[in-house]
Amino acid sequence: LARFSRSLSFYSPTNRALTVFFDNLWELVRGVLDQHGEIELLIKPSAFVYREFVVHEDKDRERSLPFGLYRDGVRKLALRSSLDEDELLALARILGVRPTGIHRHGDDLVTRLWKADLDGVRYEGVEGYVEQQLLGIPDEGGGSLDYGPVPRIMRRVHGALTYESVAA
Repeated sequence: LARFSRSLSFYSPTNRALTVFFDNLWELVRGVLDQHGEIELLIKPSAFVYREFVVHEDKDRERSLPFGLYRDGVRKLALRSSLDEDELLALARILGVRPTGIHRHGDDLVTRLWKADLDGVRYEGVEGYVEQQLLGIPDEGGGSLDYGPVPRIMRRVHGALTYESVAA
């Protein structure tokens, strides 16, 4: 899904390779949904986790789909067994918008998901925009940012939200 979403920004929707890519993705997703029902992914800053197994990892924050979702407050993303092809394609289009592009246009991923109102997709997140400081993600110089009182409250409500604990 992450690779297909990224491919949407590079290729024409009518590109044959992209169509084959999507058909293969749909077949895979449909097979997993038929076998397991709903697929619920936990969103970590650099990974998607399914039933305690990392199923996708990308530590490149510039293009990482997990980081984009996590940054915008999404903590769970689920594909319901009722998901259809059109909804999967719509989800891929939403997720394919580059992080800088989302904020330049004013809508984050949560807003885009909400506006799309996809019956076959469920998501959970935190309220409000999650700043880098709130996550305790190390700054560019390698130092650690100050947590302050809000992250302590968030850790009590949501569990440990330090970079080390969510990246593990």
